[in-house]
Amino acid sequence: MKLRWPGQLTKRLMIPGVLPLLLLNCDHPQPNENSAHLYEGWDVANDPGLMLGSTLNFSEIRRPESLGGSVAAPWSDSYWPLSSGGIAKRWISRDVAPDFDIAGDPHIESDEAYRSVSSRSIDSAIANAKELRAQGLNKTWAISPAEKYDIAAGNQGFDLTRSELQSFADNRRTYEKHDIPWGWMGHCHGWAEASVALAAPRQGVLARNRQTGEQVLFSPGDVRALITKIASDNGSVGGSRFAGTRCEDKSNDIPRDRNQRIVDAALGIWDSEKEALQPRSRTSFRTIFHSRFDEGESFAFPYAILARLPNTAQGVITAPEAQELIWVQGSAWLDEQRHVASPQIFSVRRLPDGKLGPDMILWAKNQTWIGRKITADGNWATDANGAIISEVDAARMKLRNALGAELASAADAGPDKFAFKSFKECRDINPATLHTVLVHWLGGGAGSLKHGFVMDKSRTEQVWNQGVWRFRSSIGELTALELDDGGTRVTDPYRVWRDRQAVAIADVETVIDYGSENGPRLTYAPEDESSGSITLRYTLEFDSSQRLVGAEWHVAREDAPLAGVALLRNLQASIDERTESWQQAPDFVWGNESPNLRFRDSQVLRAKVVEALHACSSSTAPATGRYRWFAGTNQEVDIPYVSCEID
Repeated sequence: MKLRWPGQLTKRLMIPGVLPLLLLNCDHPQPNENSAHLYEGWDVANDPGLMLGSTLNFSEIRRPESLGGSVAAPWSDSYWPLSSGGIAKRWISRDVAPDFDIAGDPHIESDEAYRSVSSRSIDSAIANAKELRAQGLNKTWAISPAEKYDIAAGNQGFDLTRSELQSFADNRRTYEKHDIPWGWMGHCHGWAEASVALAAPRQGVLARNRQTGEQVLFSPGDVRALITKIASDNGSVGGSRFAGTRCEDKSNDIPRDRNQRIVDAALGIWDSEKEALQPRSRTSFRTIFHSRFDEGESFAFPYAILARLPNTAQGVITAPEAQELIWVQGSAWLDEQRHVASPQIFSVRRLPDGKLGPDMILWAKNQTWIGRKITADGNWATDANGAIISEVDAARMKLRNALGAELASAADAGPDKFAFKSFKECRDINPATLHTVLVHWLGGGAGSLKHGFVMDKSRTEQVWNQGVWRFRSSIGELTALELDDGGTRVTDPYRVWRDRQAVAIADVETVIDYGSENGPRLTYAPEDESSGSITLRYTLEFDSSQRLVGAEWHVAREDAPLAGVALLRNLQASIDERTESWQQAPDFVWGNESPNLRFRDSQVLRAKVVEALHACSSSTAPATGRYRWFAGTNQEVDIPYVSCEID
C-alpha cells in the first residue's frame, strides 16, 4: 500500500480497505517548515482580490475619501420565508383571498401519506386560484405575488404558484420532521443583491398579457417579491464575487481559546443528537496548515497540520519547534452537513526538501494501523524480512503528548464517534478584507466601484444577507507591536496571531449601514425604506512598508480608536474581560461585479416578465390610473398604477 501527500496529482481518492491517498496539485501551497508558524494574515478565502480589492497602504487608508462613502440606499422587502409559502403567501386581504392551507403532519405521517395529503391540498389551492382568476380584478388584486405572476405571464396551470407551494410542503417535511428551526430561511439573498443594484419599485402596475388579454394589479410589494424571488432562485447574469467562509455552527458549539478567539479546529467525541462535539471531550487546536482554507478549496477529505492550544491563563503559545505537531486527515464523514470527519492522525516529520509529511499513524479506526510508519516515498516501512514495522507503544505515547491523556483515552473508548471538525470558517471574514472591500466598493476614491455589495451580518448557522450601502471609519495612529511604558515592556496580546510581516497596527472603528427588511407593503414611502447599522472594531496590520497585510477583530472598550501603549493595554484588558459580544462581525461578503443587474430564466420564471414589471414599477412616469377598494370599515385603499404590456 502506498501513500501520496501534497506534491503530485490533483484528485483525492478513497480506496476501501486502505488509507486514503493524499493527492494535491503541486502548484498549491505546500506544508513545509515555514508553514509551521503561529502567525497569520488573510487566507485564500479572504483574499481581498476575490472582491476586486487591491492592496492598500496606511496613507491610502487614512485619506479622507477612504474613510467613508455611500451609494443609493437599498429598498426594503420581506425575505418571504419558506415556512410561509414564499411568494405564494396571500398577504393583502384574507377576506377576499384566504391563505392557502397545505395539509399534512410531517411528524407522524409516513413519507407516502404526507406526500399524498399535501399533493391534494396543493391541487385544491390551484383550483381556488383558478376560481379567483375567473373573477378578474374584482378578486385578483388580493392574491399572492406568485399567482399574479402566473396570470401576467399567461401560465394557465399556475406553474410558479404550484412550485412555491410544493417547495413549502417539501421543506416542511424535511425540517419539521427533524425539529430543525427554519423560520429564518427565505429569499433574503435575492432581495439583498437586487436592492443594492436596481431602482426601487414604487408604483403599482396594471399588467396586461398581450396573448390572453388578462389584466392583474401588482402593488409595489408584489413587484419587489418577484424581483427577490428571481434573484434568489436563478442568480444574476454577470460576474459574482465572494470573500470569506460560511459558518454553519451555533454560537454555543464554537470553541474559543483563552484569548476568546475562535479556535481553528477541535478533536473530540461527536454528539449526533446535538450535532456538536461534546464540550467536555473536545480539545482545541491551532492550524499550522489546512488544505481547505489555505487552498481555497473544499475537498472531500481535508487534511490539516495541527498543534494543541495550551490551557494557560495568558494563552501564551510556545515556540512551534517545541510543539508536538500532528497531521490529521479526515476520512468518512460523521456529519456531512456540518463537515465533521472521522480522523486519522499521524505524527509529523520534516522531509529532506523541507516539506512536512505524515510519519507514523498515531490513531485510526483500524487499530492494526496504529504504530505503522511511512517511508519518504509513501510506502509502509518494513524490516529486512519485508514485514511491516509497527511501533504501537511509541505511537500511543506520541498520541498522548499531542492530544492529552483525556482526549486520547476518549478516542480509544469511542472510535465510532471520535471526530475532527474545523472552526476556522466561524472566525468571520478577515477585517482587513472587509475594510478593503468597503474602500474599493463604496469609498470616494477615483477607483471605487460605487455600488453596493451584500454581507451576511450573522456569523453562525443562520444567514442574514443585507445590502451594504454606506460606511464611515475612524482610524488611529500606527502602533508598534511592542512598546516601552516607563521601563515596562508592553506587548500586543495578538502578536502571535498577526501576519508574519506585521510590524505595526492601527485601531479602527467602522460603522456600516445596510438595508433591512420591511414588508411586504402595498405602497412604499421614503420613510418605509428601512436601514440598520453595525459598529465594528478591529486592528489593521501593516508591514515595514506600511502595506496592509492582515487584521484582528477585537471588542471596543473606548469610544474612539486608540494608539500607542493605551491601545496595547486596552487590547489586553478586552481579552481579560472575556466579553460575550466578542467577534459579532460579518461572516462573508459578496456582490455582483457589474452594477447592471440582469436575471436568468428558470422553469417557472421568465426574466423578461419580471424585468418588464420592474421597469414599469420603477418608472418616474405619472400614474395612468388608480385602483380603490375597501379594506375594512371606512378604510379605503388607493393604489396608483401605471399600465404595462407583458409579452
